[in-house]
Amino acid sequence: MPIENPDHADNREESIGSLWQIEPMREADLEMVAALEQQCGLNPWGTANYRRDLKNPLIILLVALSEAQSGERTDPHAAHISVERSTNLGSLAGFLAGWVVADEFQINNLAVDHAHRRQGIGAALLKAGLRAARERGAARAVLEVRAANLPALALYHRHGFVCVGKRKAYYHDPPDDGWIMACEGEAWKESQW
Repeated sequence: MPIENPDHADNREESIGSLWQIEPMREADLEMVAALEQQCGLNPWGTANYRRDLKNPLIILLVALSEAQSGERTDPHAAHISVERSTNLGSLAGFLAGWVVADEFQINNLAVDHAHRRQGIGAALLKAGLRAARERGAARAVLEVRAANLPALALYHRHGFVCVGKRKAYYHDPPDDGWIMACEGEAWKESQW
C-alpha cells in the first residue's frame, strides 16, 4: 500500500509525487543510492559496502520510490525479503541505512532527494526503519547529524530523539559539528511507529 503524504491528501492534483512506496533496498538500487549520497553530501558508504550489507539480516536498508514508478508492493518492515520488482524501478526519492547491534539501532544514513523533500518521505523512512529495528530487538536508536541541518534536527526531535552529545568539527566539506542524538527510554517505549 502506498504511503500518502497527509499534507497533500486533500489535494491530489497538486500532490504529484506525494505518493511513494517504502521498499527494501535491492542490488538494482545501489547506483541511485550512491548518487543520492553524493547529492546530499553524506559521508559515502558506497555501492560495494551496500552490496555486502544487503546480505546481512541485522542491517536495515530501505528505499522510497515514487508510487507512479515503483514495482510490486512489499512489506516495508521486511528489509531483507527478496520480492520481485518491475524492471521500471522509477525515481529514488530517498533511502535509510542502519544496523541493529545488540539492542541499539545505529542509523548511518537517511537522505531524501532535493526534488522530493518536504513530502514526508524522510519521516516515513525513519518510522519504517525504527519499526524494523524494534522487530529485531532494538530498545533504542542513535544517529549523528550535522548541527547546521535544521530540517533533520526537527525531524528527529519530532520522533523522540534528543541530543546526547556533540562532536566538534566532526563533518568536513563543509565543516560542521556533529550532534549525537538518541531515542530511548520513555520516548522509545511510547513511540507509535
